[in-house]
Amino acid sequence: MSTRLGPNLLGHLRDVLGRREWHDATDAQVLTAYLVRRDNDAFAAIVRRHGAMVLGVCRRILGDADDADDAFQATFLVLVRKAAAVTPRERLAGWLHSVAQRTALKARTARARRLARGRRAMASRSEITKPNGDQHDLQPIVDQELAALAERYRLPIVLCDLEGKSRKEAASQLGWKEGTLSGRLARGRRLLASRLTRRGVTLGGAGLAAWLTAQAQAAPPSAALLASTVHAAALVTAGQLSAVSKPVAALTREVLQAMLLSKLKTVSLVVAIAALGCGVLLGFAPVAANTEPPADPPTAKDRAPRATNDAAAPLAGRMYFHRAHDLIVYDAKKKQLTDLEHQLDEGHRFNYQDLSARVSPDGRFLAFGQAEEGHPPSKLQIHDLTKNAEPTVVVSMPGKELSSWSWSPDGKRISFSVWGDAADNKYHPYVVDISTQKVTKVKLPAVKSDGPEGYGAVIHAWSPDGLWLIHARGHFHLVDPATNAMRQLTDEPTGFMAETCRFSPDGKKLVFVGVTKEKRHNLSVVDVLLGKTTVLADLAHRWNFAVTWSPDSRRIACSNVEVGDDFKPNGPCHVDVYDAAGKAKPQPLPEAAEAWLTVTDWR
Repeated sequence: MSTRLGPNLLGHLRDVLGRREWHDATDAQVLTAYLVRRDNDAFAAIVRRHGAMVLGVCRRILGDADDADDAFQATFLVLVRKAAAVTPRERLAGWLHSVAQRTALKARTARARRLARGRRAMASRSEITKPNGDQHDLQPIVDQELAALAERYRLPIVLCDLEGKSRKEAASQLGWKEGTLSGRLARGRRLLASRLTRRGVTLGGAGLAAWLTAQAQAAPPSAALLASTVHAAALVTAGQLSAVSKPVAALTREVLQAMLLSKLKTVSLVVAIAALGCGVLLGFAPVAANTEPPADPPTAKDRAPRATNDAAAPLAGRMYFHRAHDLIVYDAKKKQLTDLEHQLDEGHRFNYQDLSARVSPDGRFLAFGQAEEGHPPSKLQIHDLTKNAEPTVVVSMPGKELSSWSWSPDGKRISFSVWGDAADNKYHPYVVDISTQKVTKVKLPAVKSDGPEGYGAVIHAWSPDGLWLIHARGHFHLVDPATNAMRQLTDEPTGFMAETCRFSPDGKKLVFVGVTKEKRHNLSVVDVLLGKTTVLADLAHRWNFAVTWSPDSRRIACSNVEVGDDFKPNGPCHVDVYDAAGKAKPQPLPEAAEAWLTVTDWR
């Protein structure tokens, strides 16, 4: 791979790489700055901070310098696409180690294919002087076994041994006490040494630490490699992956595809006899799951809290509701409703659709549709909930019908659908960039439309890990916007109310109000991994549905109103809180009984 750049660009990027603005910031702070502002300086700080560790992984697995440089760049380009998936953000170093290993293995497989075709007869001769004997054999094994450790043991080793941070620095990065980090570091080294022993490699904890540190220091990335990586990341951020070198772009796409498939596929089926022979337990695990149970019992601090009856536990967090066109907040702990200070003025309330209004991920903006009286929405606007200012029109398509808008996980974009004209007679999906107001038409994978009319595929929701939910041919599908890889989520044909599709904050479940063949409505939840749909409640003779998830993904708030056959309200609005697992009865929200509230979000 060539890392040569023009003198002006190289000089500029060296200035960026040399800035010390982020020197004292944690990984979480730097990554947040990049996610929120797409700050090029913040990304450069990430590359500079973790570059030696990433390149060390790539060189240990690949050996060849050019292949390692390609894998290095591809690892950070994957971060550009998947930065929102790094949670919690202080664990960035461990995430990069895992992605670097995956990327290097993909590159090694690609090289093997090239060799098999005879295109690189001498490629097996590395340009790097390889150590002899057991040390060279040890190199890829260590990263493989390190990746298999539980995260609480793996992270201290990555930070302290592979990146050379002091225990105090590593503890600060992770938000742990220094004593906690020291204990887990020692335990992790012993576990790693034990795993290596089973592979025929004998190294004590201290010897292993010294070896890892020596390996990390032996492969610092060059200034040209750092600069070219930051430049490539800027190109990808601007949507120009094709402008990156072909080997790096191809490797990046392959890794992104593999990461998507590892989330979407279930690859193992384990049959066990349940107690008293009453049932069969089906266990599913993603391809990439490669974890090891702790060798010793967890401490009291590490032990997960006991499961509780979620429906009986007190509500927590802040619920956003609409009372008519005003947004109000419900403090679940104090059981109080409070009007927000900055509301829309009367001029923006014509044809305002409170059922489809959406609060941005950071809680700052409200996205809503707007139209002339008697017509469907033709504008998409955002209102800053922290300022007394006019809403900003981000999309205006006179004469068109806009629907199904959904915020991206980073709050930078909104997907929405547009109904075509009489000749077209179908929906078309779009995405708008909030900062630039640039509207881009989306080309979804080929999926036959649902029904003879051919309504077209629509993006109905945006998952926390960046996947789109679309509905076509009677089924929900998940689509990766970066690669257009698609997976059918539901097996049975599904009818639903479009504005009720919401992903849980952890991305594991999807809630929607379904429509049966008998035209009855029900509250349903889909397990994203298994594709299994569970009906939580029968909502017959109800209308005006709106749903949202609790911050811990364990409960669902649903608002609706009882109606007669003529769809006229028979009473006040209902707001009920459901256990997402369907194991407990719903809790009514008494404070909302007479307020005619429409639930919008829960934070």
